[in-house]
Amino acid sequence: MLFKKRPVQVEAFKWTADHDQTEAPEWIVAAIKDGRVWFGRDSLNNVTMIISTLAGNMTATPGDWIIKGVADEIYPCKPEIFERTYRASTPVNFERPAGDIVVALRQEDATNNQSLLDEAARVIERMRDALHEIDAGEGYPGMRSLLTVLNKEMMQQIAHEALESCFPNENA
Repeated sequence: MLFKKRPVQVEAFKWTADHDQTEAPEWIVAAIKDGRVWFGRDSLNNVTMIISTLAGNMTATPGDWIIKGVADEIYPCKPEIFERTYRASTPVNFERPAGDIVVALRQEDATNNQSLLDEAARVIERMRDALHEIDAGEGYPGMRSLLTVLNKEMMQQIAHEALESCFPNENA
């Protein structure tokens, strides 16, 4: 059987194990303090991060991504796997419905309104993900109530109009 990961957001940071480490999320600091994460050395005396997981202890080496999953679990991921599996994301905070964004984009000079463009991009990305899930015949949490009001064709039209409004020269 084939399976596909559901589109979920996770938190992650790249562990450098040196003074150049720029990120130390609160969740990793808390895990270190409560003993779920600690540091060690490998056979070549290189520093490692050991993470206690339900599957046993996992070892991260410098350059690995450290991920906090949807159930607050923490685990390491090799960079090549991380790059193939994840992409940067921003928290989605819908301040207005997609149709209202399209209207606002038409009424304003969207190129000078970065917050509106950012909001439109987030809505378009979520709609694109939802359409992909619908095409694949899979459920998409949070979209069921929207689908009772909007059908697939309407969502495609709104996304198309929003794209044209944001990037008029790129979709010609």
